[in-house]
Amino acid sequence: MDLVIRAAVLFVFLFVVLRLIGRREMATLEPFDIILPRPLLQGEPLVLVQNGDPIQRNMRRERITVDDIMEEARLRQGVDSLDQVRWAVLETTGEISIVPASR
Repeated sequence: MDLVIRAAVLFVFLFVVLRLIGRREMATLEPFDIILPRPLLQGEPLVLVQNGDPIQRNMRRERITVDDIMEEARLRQGVDSLDQVRWAVLETTGEISIVPASR
């Protein structure tokens, strides 16, 4: 019984730690990520920018800066300004998807 309790406590501790470190850091984990149940750790996509306006609360939570978003926007979509971004979404894989505003 002691083994079961220790395993449960360890699982809860690791789960909380992984949720706190954020998706981008979690995306770099490989073997450890396989050990824990994937559905509990996967999460949902998170909107970082909506119609050119950064959502600071979500960005702080995931430790992402406007510069990180703009780097992805320039590389993937050739966008020069945040005003040209309709949506920026942090995917469950840790990548940032950019949907440019219609021109």
